[in-house]
Amino acid sequence: MTPEASDLCGSTDSRTETMSAAPGPAASEVAASGAAVPGAVTPATAQLVFADVGLAVTVKAGTRIIEMSEKIGSAITYGCRAGECGTCITRIVDGMDHLSEPSALETRVLKDNLAGRHDRLACQCQVLGGVVTVRPG
Repeated sequence: MTPEASDLCGSTDSRTETMSAAPGPAASEVAASGAAVPGAVTPATAQLVFADVGLAVTVKAGTRIIEMSEKIGSAITYGCRAGECGTCITRIVDGMDHLSEPSALETRVLKDNLAGRHDRLACQCQVLGGVVTVRPG
């Protein structure tokens, strides 16, 4: 991982992992065995999955989607980074309940851009925990 990505995640042990097509044992099974779980989500971290590039990234809770999108080369675009232009509309494929609540500004911009109910602004929403899967809107 680059130093910049490490700084962004807030921890030097955060890492980017390629998603595998073959599922392994359930995380709960591995955790129950006492073994370390690679990419496991702890209360202070979350897993952010970018479906368009097939990468899962462990991030510090509170990280905005756009921050990691830039680092890994996802196709999520942005303009102002302030939540006003609407160019970073992102589809939340899974894990909407693990994101921060939309602000009044984000709600207005999503409405003005006729965004769907599974869309959020990548520059505004924060991943709070769990696993969140996203793709460009």
